[in-house]
Amino acid sequence: MYNITVSEEIKRACPVFKGAAVYAEVTNTTFCKELWDEINAFTHELTATTQADDIKLQPAIAATREAAASCGDWNFTGLIRWWT
Repeated sequence: MYNITVSEEIKRACPVFKGAAVYAEVTNTTFCKELWDEINAFTHELTATTQADDIKLQPAIAATREAAASCGDWNFTGLIRWWT
């Protein structure tokens, strides 16, 4: 199990911060046509409906950018400490 601690700097800069983490052990398998068909369909839909500049407007990305800006020159990623 992993414990994730949010630093006091992040708590002050973004008091409504909500985080999530996913851990998975993955084993690569041989080529799967159905998976790649699904990936390609998603990629086609995403690129047909989204411009690169739109990505920063997605709620999770926008919130991360706002929190990082609130921290000034801090290394935002480094403020979230992970350990086992």
